[in-house]
Amino acid sequence: MRFLGQTLPNALIITLMLLLPTTVNAKIKILPLGDSITSQSCWRAYLYKHLLDTPSLPPFQFIGSSLSNATSCPRADYEWDLSHEGHPDMMATQMVLDENLPVWLRKKRPDIALVHIGTPDLLAGTEPGLVLAALDRAVEQLRARNPNIIILVAELIGIVTTPETQHWDPISPFNALVWPWANQRQTSRSPINVVDQFTGYDPWQDSLWGRSGRRERVLPDVAGDVKIAERWVGAVVDAVKLAASRGVN
Repeated sequence: MRFLGQTLPNALIITLMLLLPTTVNAKIKILPLGDSITSQSCWRAYLYKHLLDTPSLPPFQFIGSSLSNATSCPRADYEWDLSHEGHPDMMATQMVLDENLPVWLRKKRPDIALVHIGTPDLLAGTEPGLVLAALDRAVEQLRARNPNIIILVAELIGIVTTPETQHWDPISPFNALVWPWANQRQTSRSPINVVDQFTGYDPWQDSLWGRSGRRERVLPDVAGDVKIAERWVGAVVDAVKLAASRGVN
């Protein structure tokens, strides 16, 4: 390679290439992080379609180590990215204790994280404060991978365990902790935005009965998936635009 009539050493050429700005065509990397509500539901497909239909949205992609897709998820009229980091029945407290997230992210560097974790913990009777501490640790692990990551944290969708315990609500006490925590933990470099997935979500109408005889409504049905996607989309669009304005690494 010649520059101003001089031949540049290969090492210098490589250095200059690394210093060049990221191309405008680089995709914003979105990490859906969660448990069965993320891995076994179709809201990811509906969200992807919403994003595809958003005018002038910068290029994006979903990332994660899993590619699972419930058979009922739409694929007929558009292709969508199956990648995600949803793990069935994953407890947030165990995830951070086992340091799973750094392993999953070893070869991935998300620009945006969609976080809906904690439901299995709360179903098991874990104190909301301990679940929040796990969420806090997960944020630290995400920021360790990308200090500029934009984090969208869900107020968890409602659940019903059995008709006999329909008034037992382990979700609301946790959701009440999320907003003040997010205000304390967000920074201009790595903002945390809370997305209300709880309000207007009716597990009696929007969730399925559990598998294997389990009498519970936890996983969303089609109506629930549509609601979840619609709640995510505005925040995700804003996050994609913000990430693109900063440049993609």
